[in-house]
Parts: sequence; C-alpha cells; structure tokens
Amino acid sequence: MSKKSQMEILGLAVVIVLILLGFLLYLRFGMNGNNADFEEFADPKMAASTLNAMLKTTVSCDSKKYSITELLQDCYNWKMVYCGGQDSCTFAENSLGIMLDTSLKQWGKGYWFLATAGTVNEITLHEPISCTRLSRQRNPALQPIPIMSGILNVSLGICD
Repeated sequence: MSKKSQMEILGLAVVIVLILLGFLLYLRFGMNGNNADFEEFADPKMAASTLNAMLKTTVSCDSKKYSITELLQDCYNWKMVYCGGQDSCTFAENSLGIMLDTSLKQWGKGYWFLATAGTVNEITLHEPISCTRLSRQRNPALQPIPIMSGILNVSLGICD
C-alpha cells in the first residue's frame, strides 16, 4: 500500500470516529426524555390546529360523507341530517368526543370544547370534569362557522 492510500484510510477512520462520537453525544444529551422545551413551543398552537383538523374531518353517515363543520351547520340550521338514527347534533358530538378522546385525552391533556350560537349551547365536551373555560390554559382556539341565524362559535381549550 502506498502512503497516499494509508492517509486516505486514516482520514476515513477519523471521520467515522467523529460521526460515532457525535451520535453518542446526541444519544446522551439530545434524548434525555425532557420534552418541556418542545411542549412550550407546541402548546400555543395545539388547540388551533386540533380544532381546525377536527372541523375539516369527514365522517361517514350512512351512505354519505359529511365534514364536522357541515354536521354542525345542519345541527344549528335545519336538523335534517340523520346518521344511524342520530340527528346531526348527537352524531357530531359523538364524533368530536371520539376524536378528542383518541388524541388529547390519550396524550394526557385536559380539554374543553364548546359550540355555541348566541345563547344556545348545543354541544359541550370536557375532560376531565374540572377542565372548563375558566381553567388555566394556553391560547384557546375559536373558529367561527356561518349559519343561517348568524355565527356559530366553536372553541377548544387545552388545560394545563
């Protein structure tokens, strides 16, 4: 082997050792299980993105598909949609409950959800019972949805 080949192999070995050292440092300090910094960054928009995703989600209703927004609009406007014997209000509430339980509740986050038009509160969900609009929380989300009689205010809060 020539000296040039030996130097190349030595250089490759140094690079591999540096990569391994970097990986070991990452494992030691980067994955210490402390997600406080991530949660502090993620929480301010968690309620808004969760609410937005839920309202755009489509659900199967007998042979048709409706978005949660469409079900809520029907609930507050006409109450003409029936899914498996349930009116649109009950079906939307059950669908929202499943979505919230399989996401926020499973992640150990308390939440409250409220859909209201004027003084009419058709849908209210919260977990646990102590998590309400008055609880300590970060940036609750509000999404206005147009209905025949005005605006349906749909809001979601995630309790600390």
